[in-house]
Amino acid sequence: LDHRDAVLARPLNPVSLVAAVRVGLRARHRQLEVRDLLAERDEALRKRDEFLAMLAHELRNPLAPLRNAVYIMQQLDLRDETFTRMRDLIDRQTAHLKRLVDDLLEVSRLELGKVNLQLTPLDLNTAIASAAEACLPATTARRHIVEVRLAPEPLTIMADAVRLEQIIGN
Repeated sequence: LDHRDAVLARPLNPVSLVAAVRVGLRARHRQLEVRDLLAERDEALRKRDEFLAMLAHELRNPLAPLRNAVYIMQQLDLRDETFTRMRDLIDRQTAHLKRLVDDLLEVSRLELGKVNLQLTPLDLNTAIASAAEACLPATTARRHIVEVRLAPEPLTIMADAVRLEQIIGN
């Protein structure tokens, strides 16, 4: 028998009554502890998600001028091999940081329930082709070869085009 199934015989034995009340109070105390722990966990998760969102926004600020500086450096007609190698290194690393910050923002938006999916019918072939095209600069720079084989007929699905392209690109 557990605490919900306590059976008290009549006439009531005072010792049995006290024991049953104690069991019931202990069970209620455990319920309240669990409730409080869950509330603390939920609050900690909320604070974590808010922190991640703030961190992502703050990290994004210094990235824009770095990316702009790399763009300007690419426009310069300098043939110094060391300069070119360092510029390309900075370009790759800032692109990588930007992607990480964007991913961090996406996670925090998802956790905070701020992502609204725009579900529309779309052709999966088109989404795959778009994602492959969006990744082309990165794959070309790394000398990767990406081969895409699309279905001969449209593969219509209900999805958010932007999110699906992110998923495929990742």
